[in-house]
Amino acid sequence: MLSGTALDRLLAWFDPDRHMAARQYRQAYDKLTHYFQWRGSPTPEEDADQVMDRVARQLEEGKELPDRGSTAYLYGVALNVWRERRRKPAGDSLETAEAAAALSFDPEVQAQTEAERMRKERLIACLETCARRLPPESQRLVANYHGTESDKKRRRQLAQGLGIGVELLRTRMYRIRLSLERCARACVERQA
Repeated sequence: MLSGTALDRLLAWFDPDRHMAARQYRQAYDKLTHYFQWRGSPTPEEDADQVMDRVARQLEEGKELPDRGSTAYLYGVALNVWRERRRKPAGDSLETAEAAAALSFDPEVQAQTEAERMRKERLIACLETCARRLPPESQRLVANYHGTESDKKRRRQLAQGLGIGVELLRTRMYRIRLSLERCARACVERQA
């Protein structure tokens, strides 16, 4: 459980304006939950809470964190939480035991599942590396473009804020995604 000061510092890290900070916190929390769901976590909300708790504690302890509300930093902490969770032995839940038993009976299925998991891990690691190589303005554009508000409204506001039309915004995003895809594909091929 976080102390009031830890929560206040976490919100201030997202944005000095408390209302905006709460919105950004919620968006980041939702992204982390989706991240853990995509990774196959049985408890994505708990894992997202764990990430936020760790960041809040670091701020409370006076640690200087990079870039205010940095999504990349949160994903780095999330990756550590996910790796730690994977190292822990499976819980005693019936579903977990049944899933483990099903995999253990067919070594071929188990090998395929493990290969797919490793492929996804490499792809995620490569995407994260490639995203960090983007210029800061492109990183912000990607983060804002893929938020949690209504897509049309958010993208229209984003385009207006940049002083461009929505079509040009789409074109920019296409080019950024294309460069990320090329970079990630090359990265995965180098690792294979």
